[in-house]
Amino acid sequence: MPRLRILAGVFVRFSSMPLVFLPNDVEPATSLYLTRLTIADPEPDEGIFAHLSSTLTELCLREMPRHYVRRMQDNAYSARILTCTAAISIVASLCATNIRRLELVVREDDAEAELLAALARSCPALEYLELHRYARDDLAFIKQTESQVKVPTLAIANALIPLKRLRVLRLNLDTGVHVDQWRQATVDVHRYWHPFLEQQAALVARVLHWLHAVSFLTAQILCPTGWSTWELVPGRAELRYVRSSEYLDCDCTWL
Repeated sequence: MPRLRILAGVFVRFSSMPLVFLPNDVEPATSLYLTRLTIADPEPDEGIFAHLSSTLTELCLREMPRHYVRRMQDNAYSARILTCTAAISIVASLCATNIRRLELVVREDDAEAELLAALARSCPALEYLELHRYARDDLAFIKQTESQVKVPTLAIANALIPLKRLRVLRLNLDTGVHVDQWRQATVDVHRYWHPFLEQQAALVARVLHWLHAVSFLTAQILCPTGWSTWELVPGRAELRYVRSSEYLDCDCTWL
């Protein structure tokens, strides 16, 4: 299909059988001239990434359903989110110089800093980055309180300094919003985490001062889930909080 420009492979996987779009030992007759690609729960050895051309401007490597949903029924789903180590091999195989919009879902490991450096080096045109970052033991991590939780926000921001075209940064730091006490009061999630997330937004804004907005995902349990967003005031070292908006998956606007 040489004229194919948009491909979205978003499937809920219940069996243990891996899903690969293009085996890495298969050589297609031509490069793929996609402009948008979405793959849910990609396999580390997925071969399609090595055959994408510079026409690619939007890439979404997500999970289906969202990890914060499926971990409530862990035995129901076979797919696992990418580790940072696995994601590096994907980024390294991409022709990513023209990617403007990227969504990436990963689990933290020792290669996290290397992954962020690879992204910053490989995607110089990036304008929109949505990063869902889960801890190694996320079920224990999300039970921590605001005073206990530690996330490498400053390290993430510093790693993204080469991305001078970046305008929107969305981060899911997975901070505590899965705890049972929040099930009946979505607004309380935003209220509880607001001071902490505002501190994180200030850290990001100080380093990436050319951003237009930085957002943090909260309220993952109930609908609507939402982003807590701060806009950067142009020409001033000031943040403006934006009321939590209804969260929409990227593909709702992409496709």
